[in-house]
Amino acid sequence: MQCSACGTQVRIEQGFCPRCGAFVGLPGAAPPSGKKSRLWVLLFGLLLFVLLVAVIPAWFLWKYSVFRKRPQVLSGPVLLTRQQHVLAKLSELHGEGEIYFVPLGKQVVAPEALVQHYKSKFGLAINLLPPLTLEQKTFDRQRKQYIAEELIEQMKRSYPDLAQDPGAFMIGLTNADIYMRTNDWQFTYSYRTDRRFAVISTRRMDDTFWGDSPHRELIEFRARQMITKDIAVLYYKLPISADPESVLYQPFTPDGRPDDIWESDVHPEDSAYGLRGDEFCLLLTYS
Repeated sequence: MQCSACGTQVRIEQGFCPRCGAFVGLPGAAPPSGKKSRLWVLLFGLLLFVLLVAVIPAWFLWKYSVFRKRPQVLSGPVLLTRQQHVLAKLSELHGEGEIYFVPLGKQVVAPEALVQHYKSKFGLAINLLPPLTLEQKTFDRQRKQYIAEELIEQMKRSYPDLAQDPGAFMIGLTNADIYMRTNDWQFTYSYRTDRRFAVISTRRMDDTFWGDSPHRELIEFRARQMITKDIAVLYYKLPISADPESVLYQPFTPDGRPDDIWESDVHPEDSAYGLRGDEFCLLLTYS
């Protein structure tokens, strides 16, 4: 057959003119329509859509998943000493003013039991205020967490006289999951501010939050550790400790051990890393 473009003779089975490249095809056949190209574009677009639909939700699930690993305290210098920790004498713990517990929303640890604990262990007469219902403005809908700073503000609004009293120390207790707006942390166990206010969350102290078996008794022990730390810092005016075994260590992850305050917490200048002892061996670990 003859090429319609340049007149060159072309065999039927060739399909294209060897001289000008024009489509010849079989008699009655039409040039390619480009349907295959459009089909590939559609398939690529569909694949991209599926990836976006799958990847974006997966990212949010990873970011806000409650089943991620528990936070681990970073390892640092380890001190080996010849002596054990010595409990601080109650006569060495000095504080002026009044401490108030403010229940915020749901409680899994009875505030009355905590009041009794601090009376028997530290001789503190802590005042238990009426519970408050969590306000909507304290809740972050996107993160599905409560905002620690807003909970502090709610306590101040609810008890304005105490908020203005420089001798009043208010500690909020809640089982709501909280985070600090001032730090880019996923969550926090405790938040302190203005040297007189704190809020403590027991939500992630509960093993069931992490998908483990429940240990109700441990929740109270862990709560005591965080409360004791806040009382020590706010009320007793003790410094943050560099001893990773002290409740005054920063950052501190409650593990359920006794909420003891040691002599090395009261007199850190007499010891290295808050530990008493004569000669000690310093072992540095790197990670």
